[in-house]
Amino acid sequence: MTCALAELKDAEEALEWSLQRRIDNARINDEADPRSPTREAGVLKAQEAWLVYRETHCDAQYLAAVARSLEDVNKVWCRTRLTKERDAELVHDFIVD
Repeated sequence: MTCALAELKDAEEALEWSLQRRIDNARINDEADPRSPTREAGVLKAQEAWLVYRETHCDAQYLAAVARSLEDVNKVWCRTRLTKERDAELVHDFIVD
């Protein structure tokens, strides 16, 4: 379990870095086009919704785990997988935007 938690922590730190870069980019775009709704607010709102999704999905996914002893570690691995996927999305969005 310790290894799984360490990998989740690393994934969350990478996600935080990517999220901050995405927010910085959104601020620059907001300053360039002040007529539009703020992109920064949109990025933050999307991230909040994604966090709710991640927790709910992983909790539901392993609610009825066959092996109860693996339930917690499976939830951690689920959160790690989704966190890495979200990080990749933010990196892609940053490159495209």
